[in-house]
Amino acid sequence: MHFAQSLVDSVRDGSKIATTRMAGEADDNSDLDKIRPMT
Repeated sequence: MHFAQSLVDSVRDGSKIATTRMAGEADDNSDLDKIRPMT
């Protein structure tokens, strides 16, 4: 799989969490424009 480098960098530095979902599953945290910072 290939991901935008900006997303990879954000996950690696801990500012975003990488999530997965099944096809059709609604999960706001897995939509790139809605990813929330890790708390």
